[in-house]
Amino acid sequence: MSSARRAIGRAWLAVGFLAACALNAQAQRSEHALRFFGTGASQLDRVRIPIDDDLPGPDASSPCDVGAASFTLECWVRGTLADNPTAHTGGGSFGDFRWIEGNVLLDRDVYGGTERDFGVSLAGGFVRFGTGRGDALQDGENTLEAPVNVLDGAWHHVACVRDAATGVKRIFVDGVLAIASAPNTSRTDLSYPNAGAPGQVTPWGPYLVVAAEKHDAGAAYPSFAGYVDELRVWNVARTELELRVHRDRVLPAGTPGLVGAYRFEEGAGTSAADSSGSGAPNGQVIAGASGNGEWVSRAANPLNTAPMTDEGGVALCAGDGSLAPCPCGNDAPAASGRGCLNSLGVGAWLVASGRASLANDGLVLTTQGLPAGTSLYFQGSAYDAPTPLGDGLRCAGGALVRLGTRANAGGASSYPPVGGTSISVRGSIAAPGAFAVYQVWYRNAASFCTSATFNTSNAVGVVWGS
Repeated sequence: MSSARRAIGRAWLAVGFLAACALNAQAQRSEHALRFFGTGASQLDRVRIPIDDDLPGPDASSPCDVGAASFTLECWVRGTLADNPTAHTGGGSFGDFRWIEGNVLLDRDVYGGTERDFGVSLAGGFVRFGTGRGDALQDGENTLEAPVNVLDGAWHHVACVRDAATGVKRIFVDGVLAIASAPNTSRTDLSYPNAGAPGQVTPWGPYLVVAAEKHDAGAAYPSFAGYVDELRVWNVARTELELRVHRDRVLPAGTPGLVGAYRFEEGAGTSAADSSGSGAPNGQVIAGASGNGEWVSRAANPLNTAPMTDEGGVALCAGDGSLAPCPCGNDAPAASGRGCLNSLGVGAWLVASGRASLANDGLVLTTQGLPAGTSLYFQGSAYDAPTPLGDGLRCAGGALVRLGTRANAGGASSYPPVGGTSISVRGSIAAPGAFAVYQVWYRNAASFCTSATFNTSNAVGVVWGS
């Protein structure tokens, strides 16, 4: 419980096939989201997700009652500073519970009875991630504040991670680490007490609440006004790579570590279904009346929903020296996204386009900046730390599959060839949700860097959809 709160006391086959394809395509996007107004009173304008029965006796915790160990909270948000007029403190790590003074986005606080609490807010557009002391008082209260404005009117992905093994808290914005705490900042059990928390001031402790300060404690603790989509709760500490690759992809039920997935795809009504497959309960949507949240749709305005997709991939393994130096100082320009420089004075640039769908695979890999010769496209089942390979770096690891060789023409090549076997089939992609890393090995016969006569492109990570 925050010291601030204690201070205030608180059927045709063809038709069916086409319909199935259309539904599959839509399922990989976000068609609906929720819009909130920062009401912060009378239990309006929020989503409540139960996490415990708050009774002594056998444990009745929901799978999304995280906090006993490592956990991750992530969602997409869109809003403005004008609608959320709180102030940040410049970013940093603070030994207090000031997170609750931002516009509350995710609230897992308990008002009395226990010190096991945490939450996320937006203060002056900066993400704040607060954690409590725990009942063992092992840790102090802490607020981590990321110095990145996410309230600029565009959609942003926000993820807050607590690694219990190291005690490090991290905030990621759009898949990029924005700030990390010192070690041993948060290690204690923050899950809701299995025996309940007698002595609470309000009955809302055993809930994870979205877009509202759950206790309606007053204007000092404002609620978020804006759009929320694609909420996920994990019982593991997600990595930067995982967040970058998965943030705009629909994940299948049963994804390891995913214990709550609320896509807000219902578009109407008062229930938000969990699609994680963990057995987490549905959330109760307080919407549909004046002053409450409201459902919004992509059909009405494409900006209403998070930019989920199953097309293309995520650029990885740039040869610009940011991850590892290229073999002979042949780093590509910063932020170019290309592989290490070749004899042409440029790095090979691999991009993915088209749908990465097992049912309707349209993925195409295209490489530019190539010298005359041939290129080998290959697939890895994992992302490895950059390792020197010839004049370049290799990051595609795990089980490697040789997809095929293509001739370079006009400094470029692509795979698969027109009419050729699709990448998912050639790469033996087994199931939706599979992650693969693609890279290109190419001949560079000119004497240039090392004694090797080959180089590599950057890599591309792809999450395969259904």
